[in-house]
Amino acid sequence: MLKISALGTASLAAPLAYSASNAMAGSQAKESGALDLPGDDVLRREQANPTDPKKGAGMMGFGRDLAYTPGTAGAALKGADVTPWEFADLLTYKPGADPGGWDWAPAFNAALAKYGEVSLGFGAYGVLSSVVIEPGYRVKGKGPGHAGGTAYSNIFAARIVALPGFSGDAVFTSKLDSSENVLTAPQLEQFRLDLSQCEAHGIHFLDVYDGVRLDNLHVVGTADHKYACWLQDGAYGLGQTLLGTNCQFLRRPNSTSILPVFLAEALNESTLIGCKFFGSSGGKLASAGAAAEFKGCSGMTLIGCSAAFAADGIAVTDHPTRKTIGFSVISSTFEAITRTAFTVKGSSTRKATEIHLVAPRFYDSVFTMQNAIDIDNVERSDFDCQFKRGTVGAGADQSFIHAQRQSYITDNGTNTLILSRPNASDAYYGINKRVRAIGGLTSSEALVAEAGLAQRVAVFSSHAGKIDKGTKTVLVNRATVGAYELPSASAFGAGFSMEVAIRGIGKGPIIITPEGADRIEGLIVLNILAGGTVKLVSDGVSDWYLI
Repeated sequence: MLKISALGTASLAAPLAYSASNAMAGSQAKESGALDLPGDDVLRREQANPTDPKKGAGMMGFGRDLAYTPGTAGAALKGADVTPWEFADLLTYKPGADPGGWDWAPAFNAALAKYGEVSLGFGAYGVLSSVVIEPGYRVKGKGPGHAGGTAYSNIFAARIVALPGFSGDAVFTSKLDSSENVLTAPQLEQFRLDLSQCEAHGIHFLDVYDGVRLDNLHVVGTADHKYACWLQDGAYGLGQTLLGTNCQFLRRPNSTSILPVFLAEALNESTLIGCKFFGSSGGKLASAGAAAEFKGCSGMTLIGCSAAFAADGIAVTDHPTRKTIGFSVISSTFEAITRTAFTVKGSSTRKATEIHLVAPRFYDSVFTMQNAIDIDNVERSDFDCQFKRGTVGAGADQSFIHAQRQSYITDNGTNTLILSRPNASDAYYGINKRVRAIGGLTSSEALVAEAGLAQRVAVFSSHAGKIDKGTKTVLVNRATVGAYELPSASAFGAGFSMEVAIRGIGKGPIIITPEGADRIEGLIVLNILAGGTVKLVSDGVSDWYLI
């Protein structure tokens, strides 16, 4: 049986003594609806104690800043996540019964200011003003924040929704009055940020230094004149300025914005993995600008990212004070692009350096892309591309292959290597199914100017022509004789040697004559038999020699 002590606790013990007075008290209790037992006044006094955490509200409630004996429920709860509901008493805008339409910004800011983090449960949290992020602050949610589309509209996930009438520059903004005036180690992860009802940026962080992390974040509904994410004025920190993993940044459906949905300025040593940038969503229109833009970023690496529904996919542009050094895009996808997949625009005084595009994937399922890559004022860089079969197609001759490939590449750079590596299994790609185009030289020849790229590999199928001074390899594909002129031995200037290899791959012989009064091993004409190969080098003055 239960024995009730003076403090109101119960335990298994001897039978409870029962008397007439007990019966009378029980009868009165039944009539009044209350149970009045010995020690009841003591229990009430302890519950009313305002100072002792082991009494008062501490007996039935919880205070995160109070001290609890180890092993108690209170001690266990102190390790639980901080939620906005702990600060729900600060909310003043609660227009209806649905908490998703309340303004939770005061609760977010109070939780972050006091504990440096706030955790979101499933469901929506509305905001009418900015959430301020300082160094080390963390906002984390639950569920796949990257899931989007109608089919996922009700997926179990945490959502922050900027309500109509939102006041402020951005939903998440950085505080600028920290002691070092830099933003270090903030984290936003595992939630969806819905901007479809407001006219504000999603994230605007100033003075980012290092340790900024965006993980499984899905920013949707960005207005035409705003950014889903804008990271500004980066600095040379101790580690990664930004690490972004599995994030999506989407503008509103059918947007015609000229702004990128993601803008990063002067970041240093940053990595984005598996992130998606959509200049427009909905699949009907592409925005008029870039999907993502990076200004003056150093040590930036994009791995397995996607850019779609924009004029330009990824744009690397000049910054007023910072030079772009070391920018790599690896195994990334460009789809539904109307102008250029990857564009790099340095300045004449700050050339972009060490830019690398490796194994990109170009999809034209919705729109026709004009150029694969477009680079200006770039040095010490390389671009390695594989073009799909549809670029050339069946029945194309070598001249058409060359022209079509060149229409997908434009270049106004220096010391830049562009490789075109067609699929070896495709019967309609180039000689021996391997064609390389190396660019970056300057030339005044009309053919090169029209192509936009100084070729160092050329294929001749016409009867006669002149070998460009920058050409390294010449393939002649003639059924009958072909006659071609070498450039001047001093075309690069007195004392600068040139080298060229010539091979016949057709059935006709080749006649080579040097320009003007120059000679080849003292000869005016060099004959190459069908299928033959020669390699020539100049002395930089007036003669060519066989090697």
